[in-house]
Amino acid sequence: MTHRVSKPYGRLRYAYDYESYYDPRLHRSRQRMVRYLGRCDENGAILAPAKTTVDHVHSCFEVGPLALFYAAAQELDLRDRFEAMLGVDRTTASLLLTLSLNQIAGREPISRLAEWTVRSPLMTWEGLAPAAVTHEAFQTALMTLCRPAPGGFDNPGLELQHRLTEDWRHGSREPATAYYDITKQPYYGTECPYAALGHDGEGNLSNVVGFGLVISRDHHHPVLCRPLLGSKNDTLSVRDTVNQLKDFGFERLTLVMDRGMVSEENLKMVTGGGLRAGGDCPGVERGRV
Repeated sequence: MTHRVSKPYGRLRYAYDYESYYDPRLHRSRQRMVRYLGRCDENGAILAPAKTTVDHVHSCFEVGPLALFYAAAQELDLRDRFEAMLGVDRTTASLLLTLSLNQIAGREPISRLAEWTVRSPLMTWEGLAPAAVTHEAFQTALMTLCRPAPGGFDNPGLELQHRLTEDWRHGSREPATAYYDITKQPYYGTECPYAALGHDGEGNLSNVVGFGLVISRDHHHPVLCRPLLGSKNDTLSVRDTVNQLKDFGFERLTLVMDRGMVSEENLKMVTGGGLRAGGDCPGVERGRV
């Protein structure tokens, strides 16, 4: 049985738990400290509890950013929306949510994503079974968003974006303005149909995959994101982007583009699609259109 002892050190006092034990060598009872409790006052009341200590750390996982964005995903009901909009089961919807959160918090390649997920608190939060979290399972989940089809691609991910953007627009008071730009990322694999020879972010020729992204002006909500053939010129992507935004129901939207996409043909294409155009344009006063 333990009892509390407080000891002064300088001007401060510290509390400890002590216990009595029998010392067979000395044939009498002795006292030994069991645990340090923290700084205390003269009456033994704890003022500053001792920090928790452990003998060793088997593994650790940073949960701050992950917990923050997981809470945001819960507020938006993302997993339930994935399940309903894509017609997938709960486990697949949870894997899609994990893929999304990894883009923000984990930044792990898909080859190591299963290991990262098993170590993360997502296993408990989402009620995932370890046997369901594999590299193949993540690949299957990705195929529910975009998969090869005769003559092109079946892209349910675009419909998912459309539905999520519609819900966002109903609750947003942002002005009808969006930014459009393209980034091209190096691809080192062998099986991506979008990978082709093109200019990367440094302006060098390499095997790249293009990504076209339209985001809202103020909160940078992702309005439209789609993969592009790496060899496709940025200017040639405007037509498909305008048509996709029209299919999404956007009208009188001001689309601000990178100067490399601003041309007479593209401006006519944007305005002819019921949108407004903006962007840097060389040779025009003040560099604006």
